[in-house]
Amino acid sequence: MQDKADSSQYAVYMLYADTLIGKEYVEGEGTREYVDMYLDYVKAMLMEFGMGEEEAQGSTDRIEDLMRKICSATMPLEQYSDPARVYNVYTADELQQLFTHVDVDRMLKTLKVDGQEKYIVLDVEQAKMIDSLLVEENLEALKDYSTFVMLNDVAEYGSEAFVRLNEDMQNALYGITERWDEETIWVRLTQDLLPWDFGMIYVEEHFSQEDKEAVEKIISLILEEYETIIRRQDWMSQETKEKAIRKLETMSVKIGYPKEWPEAKDMMQVTPISEGGSLLSNLLTSMHVSIEYDRKLLGAPVDRTVWDVAPQTVNAYYDPANNEVIFPAAILQAPIYDHDNTYGANMGGIGYVIAHEVSHAFDSGGALYDEYGNYNTWWTEEEMEEYKRLSKSIVDYYNGYEMMGTKVNGELTLAENIADLGAMTCIAQVIGEDEEALDEAFCQMAYNWASVDTASFMMYLLNTDTHAPNKVRVNAVLSSCDAFYEIYDIQETDGMYVAPEDRVGIWR
Repeated sequence: MQDKADSSQYAVYMLYADTLIGKEYVEGEGTREYVDMYLDYVKAMLMEFGMGEEEAQGSTDRIEDLMRKICSATMPLEQYSDPARVYNVYTADELQQLFTHVDVDRMLKTLKVDGQEKYIVLDVEQAKMIDSLLVEENLEALKDYSTFVMLNDVAEYGSEAFVRLNEDMQNALYGITERWDEETIWVRLTQDLLPWDFGMIYVEEHFSQEDKEAVEKIISLILEEYETIIRRQDWMSQETKEKAIRKLETMSVKIGYPKEWPEAKDMMQVTPISEGGSLLSNLLTSMHVSIEYDRKLLGAPVDRTVWDVAPQTVNAYYDPANNEVIFPAAILQAPIYDHDNTYGANMGGIGYVIAHEVSHAFDSGGALYDEYGNYNTWWTEEEMEEYKRLSKSIVDYYNGYEMMGTKVNGELTLAENIADLGAMTCIAQVIGEDEEALDEAFCQMAYNWASVDTASFMMYLLNTDTHAPNKVRVNAVLSSCDAFYEIYDIQETDGMYVAPEDRVGIWR
């Protein structure tokens, strides 16, 4: 991936281990039934693989033991967005000192990533734990763990029995009561293997130049308003404000689809059954293509025009390494954006999404990168202290919300909450005094986030999602937006009332 300290170059990152159901479930409150369910799934997968019940139970017990040890040393999810925690540079010799039970030189050569000046370890404490587990007495447990990880990774591409076991586990974890029909599964798997081929078809059928130009105008309005927001922050020095504005001015915007389709598209070759291919073999080919494509990047300068997400993806994001916002064609569709919608509705739809992503350039993680995409703290110590104080008020504010008797994790959701709050401030101020447009924007924003979730899926989100639950994303944000009170004449006796001094946000 791009080097966080020098985004013009690629670097080798040592990723974290597969923690199976994850630290948040393993160590969470009220999640034991989900862990037990997952361990039943582990045992069933091993039995389907050919183990007898007693052997599978023994293997499952060993897997659980390793899983708990690995999770105990793994960073919480909320810390992974902090570059100070995850940007840990090692030389090959230092890696050997970290992984004392591994022939690091042989490992790097086998992976074809030897000879690099630096290797970046994302989770050092977890790496130390992994090293401590790589000993002879754990050999059987390590084999069990690796076997299950392999089976789990390819389950949906395997036999019908493996597919059903994996689907039943996912459905139970998320509270889903219906299965996908086979045609939906086939279409989804085919798209997974050929994302860019499908992307070309999607763009041709569902995206217009007219819509692209309309969205570009909204982006211009939002970037201009964000400059105004930054300029009025009295806790920032003039020098820091100018650096922040420079970051806005140099921000790259990718809309719809790439001008040139990625090289990886042409590297993928599908072998039909008639020529000896299978679903699994084509998956492995796809993985090989991805690995080879990444290896070719090492030593080459970063091409910032390349897209990492296919056009048919319903998502948008800010990439701090490139100081860019990306809006694939699929999110520029109704109800997020609709050329037949009113100005207010589109501002509350795609406008809010755009402002949210721009806000990420100045959230708790994004603010630590400069306009070139380099991890480089460009704030004064006093400004960082004030930023942390404002962030703490946001954490406390969201900690006060709960779903199903479980409190929202304000730390886990901080970056997204900063972006949500900043987005609403920006949109309300772009619209200005137009009460009808503000009403339409607030309603559209609420409509876009409306959802019906099962209790299990809500528990999953509360434990693992860096976003607040959708209902909270709407109510908490509007309750901290001054314009909301003016448009609807909100009074102290109303359920969503928050006193002016308790309304939060960094970019206000």
